[in-house]
Amino acid sequence: MIESFNNSITIFRSLNNNQVKKIENISRIYNCKNGDIIFLQGEYCNSLIIVYSGSFLIRKRENDKIIDERIIHQGDIFDFKEIVTNSITSYSLEAIERSSLLSVDIIGLKRLGKKDPVLLSLIKEEMWEDNKKIWDDCFLKSTIKSKNRVLKINRSMRNALKNSFIYFLIIFFIANITTILFQKSNIVMANFIAGSLFFLIVFFNYLKYKLEFLEFNSEYAILKQITLRKISTTNKSIPIENIISTKILYRNRIDNILNLGEIVIESGGDKISLSGVYNPGSAIDKLNSFRERISSLNKAISITSFRYLFNKKQNLFNMENYLEQNSSQAFVFRKSLFLFFLKTVPFLLIFLLSSLILCYLFNSYIFLTVNIPIVFFAYWFYVDWNNDIYSFEGGKILDIEKKPFWGKEIRIESDITLIQSVKKIQRNMLEIILNYGDIELKTQNDTIIYPFISNPDSVIENLYLIKKYYYTKKESIERLKRQEEFVDYTKYYQELNRK
Repeated sequence: MIESFNNSITIFRSLNNNQVKKIENISRIYNCKNGDIIFLQGEYCNSLIIVYSGSFLIRKRENDKIIDERIIHQGDIFDFKEIVTNSITSYSLEAIERSSLLSVDIIGLKRLGKKDPVLLSLIKEEMWEDNKKIWDDCFLKSTIKSKNRVLKINRSMRNALKNSFIYFLIIFFIANITTILFQKSNIVMANFIAGSLFFLIVFFNYLKYKLEFLEFNSEYAILKQITLRKISTTNKSIPIENIISTKILYRNRIDNILNLGEIVIESGGDKISLSGVYNPGSAIDKLNSFRERISSLNKAISITSFRYLFNKKQNLFNMENYLEQNSSQAFVFRKSLFLFFLKTVPFLLIFLLSSLILCYLFNSYIFLTVNIPIVFFAYWFYVDWNNDIYSFEGGKILDIEKKPFWGKEIRIESDITLIQSVKKIQRNMLEIILNYGDIELKTQNDTIIYPFISNPDSVIENLYLIKKYYYTKKESIERLKRQEEFVDYTKYYQELNRK
């Protein structure tokens, strides 16, 4: 297998056997026959598709006209740029003879790159020049976020200067009045101190405004706020598809002159806003363009999901997509382990202290008997922490809270597709450092709060990925049903006409 990899795939020629083995672990080979349609134009794809053997026809259409058509052969990569940057195919792919394809998981490649950057560099060296820069941006430059996947809107430096200007007038007025009243004062030194204070105020205002921003990714819009006074962070998010309107507000004439506005984003039952944005009209244009790209991605996922279910039912060729591979996996999370230690440490300290005192007074192991209740309470808190399980499974949000032993059990279930907004709350520096906080889910009829959740960002990210999958799968199933109903009604109509 390793030798055939090196012989068939040119981009893997520089890899040693151990590196090729790693690629094999995240790859899959699909055998195709003449006429098999592998991809339609505009489908979702999160894998590198490489011709392993044989030949394939690729075709691009625009307004129902073919604008590009050619054949790709062994070793060629299908639609490299669009798949790597946008995860959407811009060409259709059809087998024209008995052949095979190699599918390499892109997420798996990125994980390999973190552990072994040399592997990705060696693959890059075997690529065409046009593809090398794309490979750099997507795989090797991990600090750069793709503009197609993340949009960030910040407050402007102008806003910090505007809000600091009143302090500028007050500070310099006091400095100059002081030098006039007290003639012995050094006017140069007074103004230097005043200027230094002003720059400090501007700096802290700028830092304060930079710590509050809007971020948009492929699933949701997030308002991120980090408060310096309380050293806490709050993230409020709403799904991209739930955005109903975007508004620009100018609070006063000065904001209008300085072109500083407030961006307000409204969903069905919630809204997020950010003030002090320079040239908000341009920011809204970027946001609308970004939403169009996200809409194209969601449409691609919807087409892929529908086609997968349709082909499966008709026993046609199917290439298992990334979302389908992970459909059966449940994501389980729980409260931070720090919460258990926070509750049990006082009891453990009492246990140790009382044990030392009793051992010193009675010179025996009586402390083991006396401290049984304390040990019991520590064990109680551990079981209580371990029983509280939260998960996303089977298209449902599960919240199970069970008291230890024979205590009461509370079980809450909700449809994952009904979530309207998600909010992360970290109240202090300790929660930020230990990476835990509360997650608040707002559905159409209720609000669900998960307290003291470890790594809340990862939980929210997985939540939206699972929600997107089940939403598209549910739509696809309904489309297939509508298609079957249409076929049935057509048959009835034809039979009626015969009569």
